[in-house]
Amino acid sequence: MSKEIMDAVRETCMLVTIRKTALGMSRTDKAASQDVTRNNHAAAGTAKVVVNRLPGADAHHKAITAIQREATEIIDKHTMHFNEGWRLLPNRRFETLIQELAAVKSKFDKAMTSLDQNAAHIVRAAHANKGSFDIDLPTETELINAYSMETEFQPVPAGDHFRGLPESTAKKLAARLDARIAENVSTAQNDILDRFRAPIRSFIERMKAFDDREREQATGKEVGRVGVFRDTVVTNIRDLYNVLNSFNVTGDERLKELGELVKELAHANPEDLRKSATARDATVQRAKEIASNLDSWLSPVTSAGNTDGQ
Repeated sequence: MSKEIMDAVRETCMLVTIRKTALGMSRTDKAASQDVTRNNHAAAGTAKVVVNRLPGADAHHKAITAIQREATEIIDKHTMHFNEGWRLLPNRRFETLIQELAAVKSKFDKAMTSLDQNAAHIVRAAHANKGSFDIDLPTETELINAYSMETEFQPVPAGDHFRGLPESTAKKLAARLDARIAENVSTAQNDILDRFRAPIRSFIERMKAFDDREREQATGKEVGRVGVFRDTVVTNIRDLYNVLNSFNVTGDERLKELGELVKELAHANPEDLRKSATARDATVQRAKEIASNLDSWLSPVTSAGNTDGQ
């Protein structure tokens, strides 16, 4: 990857990560584990009894962790995998990301206020519901302090960050850094290509199911809801297409070609597809062409990835 492209990546992208914490919900009851092992005439250490730390009182925990997952999904939608928990965010998507995260952060803050107000009741209920299990339940303070959610941003690092070193050493370190970043950016671009696989595959499958439904109906057979498809079969592809250009920070020819191939499919009208077999046939052929290209582009990457355990 050339220096010009690396500079373009640094000028057009930043790194983002989300830091989340939550209460550890499981504890092992050693005595109960030993009892189960003994009662079943098993070898020592065979059984483990794991107990919920908020038995019958984990509704707030589930609500908060669901919000945390929502925030992660939003970040994943607008970013590309980079490394070590960081994701590559095109600057063009920064404002959109911030707006969507702000709404989720508001939900998180409200959920945390509710947790604070109900902490005493939650802890009491957990103690009342744990029965004879012997585990440590959280205190009110531990419960409230267990949850956090923060988003962090930082620039894509540059080689000139190595200062105060001999010039030859600084150049070597900068070259290593650039090589690592180039590899990460390449992985990020492949991540975007791979993201199209599932919705394209789903589109092809749903159109086939709908064609089967139409044939069954033509014979007078009652089919009910079998074979119907929702608008999201198309709009999921459209949503990806709408952010595709933002992700092509290195001018990847595959992403350019993918954009051209997906354009027509992304703007297909779901109702037209339901009404017209001709429209369905045309869009399915385009989808199959896209799927074939994705397989061709990504298969070598997948094979390489399997060798290193990724």
